[in-house]
Amino acid sequence: MSETPRNTDTEPKEIPGELEWYNGKLMPVVDASRSGWWRFHQHYDRGGYCDNPARGY
Repeated sequence: MSETPRNTDTEPKEIPGELEWYNGKLMPVVDASRSGWWRFHQHYDRGGYCDNPARGY
């Protein structure tokens, strides 16, 4: 069985620290000093920044 060659020129490219693959999607990096979900998202609570997503708001 032979694989079809992929055209890498038209595929989106990962740019470390700016645009990276996460959960199968190419996403912009919000905070490169963090890892996981926090690297690609910001979460705020009523009083400002929230480091605990389990708070529920």
